[in-house]
Amino acid sequence: MATIYCIDTSALIAAWYERYKPKRFPRLWDEFDKLIGQGRLVSPFWSRPNARNAPRSCMTG
Repeated sequence: MATIYCIDTSALIAAWYERYKPKRFPRLWDEFDKLIGQGRLVSPFWSRPNARNAPRSCMTG
């Protein structure tokens, strides 16, 4: 079974706008896109319809 990563939405927003802007780090965002497409990178904000596929620890807190 493939590893599923859970990331807080605020970390993605900060990375996009402040720390790892897509123009400077395109490969990072390409990899994120691949993981999202495979259902392996989830965030509680945009994964609610697929919550049953996310690790339980991702939905607590």
